[in-house]
Parts: sequence; C-alpha cells; structure tokens
Amino acid sequence: MLANFYDYSKIIGEGSFGKVYMGEHRITKKQVAIKQNTDMPTFLLHESKILRALQTHKNIPKIVWYGNLHDKPTLIMDLLTTSFRDIRENGLIKNTKQMGLILNQIIDAIKFIHSRNIIHRDIKPENIMFKQNKQDICIIDFGLAKYYKINNQHVPISNNMDVIGSFNYCSANMNKGYRPSRRDDVESILYVILNMTTYLFPCNKNLKAVTKEEKNNYLYNFKRSLKYDGDSAFIKKIIRHIKQVQGLQYYDEPHYALIKSVSN
Repeated sequence: MLANFYDYSKIIGEGSFGKVYMGEHRITKKQVAIKQNTDMPTFLLHESKILRALQTHKNIPKIVWYGNLHDKPTLIMDLLTTSFRDIRENGLIKNTKQMGLILNQIIDAIKFIHSRNIIHRDIKPENIMFKQNKQDICIIDFGLAKYYKINNQHVPISNNMDVIGSFNYCSANMNKGYRPSRRDDVESILYVILNMTTYLFPCNKNLKAVTKEEKNNYLYNFKRSLKYDGDSAFIKKIIRHIKQVQGLQYYDEPHYALIKSVSN
C-alpha cells in the first residue's frame, strides 16, 4: 500500500477535523501532509471527494492518497507549511502590489471552485497557504465545502442556519443565519485580505457579548458598517468591493473580474 511508504509523527495542525502530521516518503524523502480523523469517519472521505473534483487547478493542493492507515481515515496531500495566519502574526503586509497579485490568485481559485458547483464555506487566514516557492497560494481544508448546485439546480435559500466556519471571516449574511452561497466565499476572501493589510481585524477584539446571538449581531453590524479613514487606495477598494458583494442576492454570481481589478 502506497501509504505504508510514509513515516510520520510530528503534528503540524490540530482541530475539530482531527490531526495533520508532517510525513516523509521512506525512499524519495519527499515530505507530505498526512491528515487523519477518527471521530468523524466520513469527514475526510467527503473532503477527498471534493478535492478530487478540483485537482486540475494550480491553487488547489494535490492529493497523494486517501484510505485507511493504521485503521484511521487518512488523506495524504502536498505539504504546505506557511499560512496567511502565520504571516499575519508577524505583522501587516504593506506591499499592496504583492497583496493584489495574491488576491488575483485567490479569486481565480474560488472562481474555479464555484465553476465546479462547489462553495468552500470556511475561508479564513489559516486556510490560505503559500506553496514552497512563497509566491503561489493554495486554498486548503475543504471539510465544510458543499455543492451549491445539485442536478444543475441551486440549493434554495434558508435563513435559520448556525454560522459555518469562522465567526470573524464569514459573511455578514452568515452572521444573520443565511445559508452561504458564492457571494459569501468572496466576502470572506475580502475580509482575509483586509486582515492582512490593516488593523481592523480581528473584529471581535472588544466584543463583550456573552451569547451567540449577541456575538452574531455585533459582527453583523461591524461588517455592514465597515469604515476606513486612512489614505491607502488599495484598502479603500477592498472595502468598496465588500460593500458591492454584500449587495449581491443569494443566487447571484460574483463579479470576479471586477474584484481582481483592485490590483490595477
């Protein structure tokens, strides 16, 4: 079995999805990421199926193998070691030209994902990672991804859902309980870019709410009234696009090319 050629012990990630280990091929010494989950046996199976539908795009991590390893559901993928969260912990990215080029990659990737009738539903800094060349990015962690079209029919809107993914980086509509669609992935991407270039986020730093409803209301109001008084043309464009995306209807397709024009 292919998976038996890999040694692994070092944990490089952990969460509700399970654990991610750094693995190494015993012969070639190529390093990989090995993701395992024992609590939810179908979780990684779902993610592997979503990833297989997206393998042709350069900004999607490549699958090496999926199956049971040591009686645990296991997904082996390309190793990616530096996330947006890691970068942000060391300070802001002030080179807006660089951020514009990165945004273009992310938008190209999400447009491709959407073209396969899939929405990610958990865009946040931890889930955007740099490849080894430090220039190209990958969108990762498709455990919460869903098909928004089934048999070519859009999944209907609903307004009684709990937040999926991150409270901070989900769309304003998700904070209010609406089912996510394409617009919500794009809004989350813009919040991530804003977080990388300003101190506006994390937007719950002064949050005193004690209930989920209060937290959601605070975050909804924060996102809907988002303001920037600085002199960065790049950040002003990002906020303008956030407002534009917030104005989309549930079934609307986002204007991907318009958002990419931020870097012009």
